[in-house]
Amino acid sequence: MKRSEADHYVFYCHISPGKCIYLIVYVDYIVITGNDATKISQLKQHLFSHFQTKDLGCLKYFLGIEVAQSKEGVVISQRKYALDILEETGMTNCRPIDSPMDPNQKLMSDQGEPFPDQGEPFPDPERYRRLVGKLIYLTITRPDLSFVVGVVSQFMQDPHIDHWNVVIRILRYIKKTPGQGLLYKDNGNTQICGYYDVDWAGCPIHRQCTTGYDVSFGGNIVSWKSKKQSVVARSSAKANYRAMALVVNWCGLNNFFKN
Repeated sequence: MKRSEADHYVFYCHISPGKCIYLIVYVDYIVITGNDATKISQLKQHLFSHFQTKDLGCLKYFLGIEVAQSKEGVVISQRKYALDILEETGMTNCRPIDSPMDPNQKLMSDQGEPFPDQGEPFPDPERYRRLVGKLIYLTITRPDLSFVVGVVSQFMQDPHIDHWNVVIRILRYIKKTPGQGLLYKDNGNTQICGYYDVDWAGCPIHRQCTTGYDVSFGGNIVSWKSKKQSVVARSSAKANYRAMALVVNWCGLNNFFKN
């Protein structure tokens, strides 16, 4: 098997045209998948003969990610992980809300002079960093959280009360749909399709644009991101062109199937 250049935890083997198997290794957790049952069985026997391993059957849970399989397709979510976050923060019985952030709210910091700060400093910055770190991991199956989590993660160094209030609002949004996830099914095509949007000069501190994108393969979303552009665009046209270039660069569409 060969190691993937995109992710060094992933090993793959193309057996024949249309046949392949994948091996994912993270510390002592292993996932094997592919469309060649015979080769998968041989790989399992090889691992059994060289390492002390145990076959747990069909994949159901891996690194906080829950997997449900049926004839309709495969659903991945982080319901237990989301509920654990709510329990840890005492937000289990909070009132749910429909959106993770007020679209008209602009968060700033003391470094954004002469912009006003965001109220009093948050008294426990370490707690803020831990919680935002957990929310970043939750975006693995929640594209709807990518933008707002990206916003609050910009203030880990010096969080303020208003920043913390936005994090609490995110938790209230998660409370409404803790089991929301992604469905992957066979739609009968292998078309790659990408969408992007850009907020021109949306950053109130440095006037940078924020690019958001998602890429789907066969109608199933496989990649998404929300990130500020590295330079300030002087026009919305330049911001859009730069966003399109970033989508191609981030997703590596030229080498999409190389690994």
